[in-house]
Amino acid sequence: MKVTNVKAMVAKLLAVGFLAGAFALVAPVKAEAQGFAVGVRVGYPRYDYVRRDYYDHLRFEGARRAAFIRQQEWDRRQAFLRHEAWERHQRFFYGR
Repeated sequence: MKVTNVKAMVAKLLAVGFLAGAFALVAPVKAEAQGFAVGVRVGYPRYDYVRRDYYDHLRFEGARRAAFIRQQEWDRRQAFLRHEAWERHQRFFYGR
């Protein structure tokens, strides 16, 4: 085999390889069913006055505040009852 034939064969192989690579890059990728998405939210949510759920939001916030106040009152009442029980215990056992 002559050197010129070897060079021509190598050139043909390189040309075919480059064309195959270019075709592989240009060809569209088959769509996959799986997907992965990440959502990042920065800041507070925006409440528009024109949106319908704005009033739902106000109602929810009012109910949340009322529940918080009820919880605080319940905690205060329980602390008072525990203190009263402690004082009764002290008076009964130690006569104070």
